Amino acid sequence: MSLPAMYLIEQRWNHTTLEDVEGTVRAELKRVGLKGRVKPGMSIAITAGSRGIVNMDRTIRTIGEELKALGAKPFIIPAMGSHGGATAEGQRAVLKQLGISDETMGMPIRATMEVVKVGECDGLPVYVDKYAHEADGIIVVNRVKLHTNLNGPIESGLMKMIVIGLGKHETALVAHRFPDVEMTDMVPRMARVSLEKAKIILGVALVENGYDRTHTIEAVAPEQFEKRERALLALSKEMMARIPAEEIDILIVEQMGKNISGAGMDTNVIGMKSPSPGLKREHPIVHTLIVLDLTPETEGSAVGIGFADLTTRKLVEKINYQYTYENLLTAGAAEGGKVPITLADDKEAVEVAMARLHRQTKPEDLRVVQIKDTLHLARLAVSKPLLNVVTSHPHVKIMHPQPIPLKFDSAGNLVSPL
Repeated sequence: MSLPAMYLIEQRWNHTTLEDVEGTVRAELKRVGLKGRVKPGMSIAITAGSRGIVNMDRTIRTIGEELKALGAKPFIIPAMGSHGGATAEGQRAVLKQLGISDETMGMPIRATMEVVKVGECDGLPVYVDKYAHEADGIIVVNRVKLHTNLNGPIESGLMKMIVIGLGKHETALVAHRFPDVEMTDMVPRMARVSLEKAKIILGVALVENGYDRTHTIEAVAPEQFEKRERALLALSKEMMARIPAEEIDILIVEQMGKNISGAGMDTNVIGMKSPSPGLKREHPIVHTLIVLDLTPETEGSAVGIGFADLTTRKLVEKINYQYTYENLLTAGAAEGGKVPITLADDKEAVEVAMARLHRQTKPEDLRVVQIKDTLHLARLAVSKPLLNVVTSHPHVKIMHPQPIPLKFDSAGNLVSPL
């Protein structure tokens, strides 16, 4: 079967990047008056989530150093729901893979799945990590960005970290009982209870640009969480990387994983087959989605594999079903774990996708896009029928005037030009 030739394109967005991470964190902590919020001898819990957030390790380490300089006793808590198999050791391992450990951070990690009820929201229990609850103060750290399911002025950020992160597996089970539309409203309301009842003294929010680099780090006082997160989410959305096409016949995703997105593949990029009623997203229509492999960092978690139509044997053989199912069942999203049609290798997966559409479209007319993953979209490859579409965007540039064929090695693995 004739495979389409692909054109390499580059997307250019706001490339402003924050280089002095440590200096910015120190300046921000000073600006919001950390010194007045902490006394010598106080134990302070710092949250660390499961996402692969750029400069998260540097941010947390610097916060710890500033706290120790004030005579406080900082420690880190894994702030996650069901990640790491919903076990304390599993979550500690997740952090270690993100470069966050006792040794690298210079302060201890205290991992537990135990929680303490601090209040209620419309009859629902609101929980806080046991070690965080016993501390004298809590600093919430997270990236602010669009969520894969929530759709509102508050999505993924400090407020969600307070609810799902600090609330651990117990709160994740409670929150995910509800449809996404209801959860979008519920997360801020539950967070307000935690802000009132828990000993949260500060938040530190990170925003990334379209190149997966740190753009902004901002320290936020608890009473400003909601207001500032709305503004930071708008900034994040403005800079978010997307695929510059409205309709795609075949989307080839080279890798997926929890370090790429909480959903394995960001649904703000690939779209959703069956979005919840009331949720609207700006994304292309994808007729056939192929995902080829898992990232090493995801440790076998294949959450989101169900979004794909086709996959490969090498990916399926790497799946840790315990981690994957625990996360999906907690989230009430079992469909995200359905393993799609599995082909022997990358080459066969692409050929089957083309054959699937052959009855309606000639191979040379297929609109094909190839991306590394849904986080890194500065470079991608598109087939000729999409060339005029993508280059109509002012931020898109053709890298090479001549197309290159889809190439596979002797084992049938796709040779990536990205």
